[in-house]
Amino acid sequence: MKITGDIPFGTRMRLERVYQKKTIQDVCDASGLGHGFVSDLETGKKTRVTLRTLRLLSRFYGTDILRWALKGGAVDNGKLLELLKLLRTMEDKDSE
Repeated sequence: MKITGDIPFGTRMRLERVYQKKTIQDVCDASGLGHGFVSDLETGKKTRVTLRTLRLLSRFYGTDILRWALKGGAVDNGKLLELLKLLRTMEDKDSE
């Protein structure tokens, strides 16, 4: 699913989850994150996430969720360098 524009991170998560015909519980079971936490992300009650959370969500969604986080404001721009390093590491693992 291609989502364009400045859509909040949680909204992108919800749209992708619904597109994949998954439930919040599916996200929780696969990632180990709590139901309330995932729900709060999707509804915008929580707007910031850690790199660990991004890695867990990226595995579930099977997509470049780091770019969603940057575009949707879920990650502080001060951590941009750290995110770029993580993205490169993930891309290297994908190419193996």
